Formats: sequence, C-alpha cells, structure tokens
Amino acid sequence: MLNNNGCIENMHELVFYSLIIYLAIRIVGFGVSIDFYFSTKALKFKTLAIGWILWIFATLFPIFAELTNDINLANQLLVINVLLASLGALFITDGFVRYYLNVPLKFLAISSAYMIITPIIITFTLGPIVAINFSALTLFAIQIAVYVIPAVRIKKLKQSMGKSIRWFYATLLSFFLFLPVSLFISMQGLGYGLYDSNDVVLIFFNYFPPMVTFVLFIILLVHLEYSITSVHKAELKDKYSHDLGNILQVILSASSLTNIDDNLSQDAASKIELVKEKCIVASKLLKEIRKL
Repeated sequence: MLNNNGCIENMHELVFYSLIIYLAIRIVGFGVSIDFYFSTKALKFKTLAIGWILWIFATLFPIFAELTNDINLANQLLVINVLLASLGALFITDGFVRYYLNVPLKFLAISSAYMIITPIIITFTLGPIVAINFSALTLFAIQIAVYVIPAVRIKKLKQSMGKSIRWFYATLLSFFLFLPVSLFISMQGLGYGLYDSNDVVLIFFNYFPPMVTFVLFIILLVHLEYSITSVHKAELKDKYSHDLGNILQVILSASSLTNIDDNLSQDAASKIELVKEKCIVASKLLKEIRKL
C-alpha cells in the first residue's frame, strides 16, 4: 500500500479484515434497499441502492491497490476508493432525507458531477494525495450533513420517523463517538482509511464505530419502513372499514323502509329480512376487523 511518502507498504491485516466486514455489511444494505425498492418503487430506495453499490465498489479498490507494486496505479485506485465512498455517502444521504424532505434530482446530479470531476482535476494538477484529502473532506462533510439537516427539521423528522426515531438517535450516537477518532487521525496527518498504518488500536477505533453505525443505519431503515407500512395499513383499514360500515348502514336502512310496504309478497319480505340479517352479520365482522 502507498504511504504519504510515496513508498509501498503492506496493508495491516486488521485493515484488510475490516474492509471485508465493511463489504459484507454494505452488501446487506444494498439487498435491503433493493428489496424495499421492488416492493414500493419509491425513489428513495433507488438512490439508497445506488449509494450502497458505490460503497461496495469503494471497499474493493484499496484491496486492489494492495495487490499492485505500481505506485501510480495504487495512487489512482485510492483516489477512486475515496471518490466512490464520498459519492456513495451523497446518494445514501439523499435517499434518507427523502423520508422528510423533497430533494430535487437536479441537486443530486449537480453534486455528483462536482464530486466526480473535481478530484479528477485535482489528481492531474495537484496530485493524488490532495485529491484523496479533498474527497475525504467531502465525505466527512456529507456525514455531518446527515445529522445536521434532521436537527433543523426536527419536528418533520419526528413525524416521519415515529417510534423509529430511537434508532436514529442510536445511529447518531454511534457516529459522534467516531468523530474524536476521525479528528485525531486528521491531526496526525495519517492517510485516509489508515491503509498504511500499523497502529492496531487506532485502526480498530477507525473501523469499528463506522461498522456499528452502518448496522444501526440498516436497522433504522428496516424499522422505519415497516413502521410506515404498519401505519399505512392501519389507516387504510380504518378508512375502508368506515366506508363499508356506512354502506351497510344505508343498505340496512333501505331494507327496513322497504319492509314497511304492506304490498310486498311473502317471498320478497323474506329476502329483505335475509338482507337485514346479513348486514347485521357483516357489521359484527367489521367490528372485529377494526380490533385487529
């Protein structure tokens, strides 16, 4: 792996295994988003799925860089790594905030173009290390935005989240526990991802909190979506049962008025009585449905 002095060093095995765990978690996140997208066809799950797949590819490039002894190629692979990581964070953020904000797709397109083009230009003008630092800073800013934006729209967030808000707070806590480590790494001048570090303690605290955050975020998405689905089903149940109750009431009232007519034949009168009996049975069933 290339360090900041332009030398090739071996990736610490703890970094390698952490990347493998990242890969597994992100594949799960992608699977969850795809499953919800096919169930709902909601745009937020499309952007979430794109974000997860970008993160999956981002995880692979440091491993590819480890396999090469070409310094220039290793540099380029690491630039792609952090570029995809920041871009994936943008799409994940976009998908999440769509739960409580309407974000124009134009904003996502412009931001994506900026985050792709700028590091490429910086790579060829100022060098790959500067490009990596730029994308890493962008990634950090996006991560902060994920939690700052909800704080500004806290009322809307609570309405959208419901009981899932507890998982949002858990994810928030996990992220902020990682901030001191991230700041310390930046002050030490260590490279993004600690791909050239042998400090086991620092590597652990650099990778473990984000792992927890990823897992909590996936749980948040699953819990939130099932909560929304449950609320929606309850609302539909109340609406349809209320409408059916009104219809049965009209039928029952009409049959009662019709039964007053003395000119009705015995056969017609018995049929009306049957209708009234079935309406009463249906009303009892509706009461049971409302209890579900």
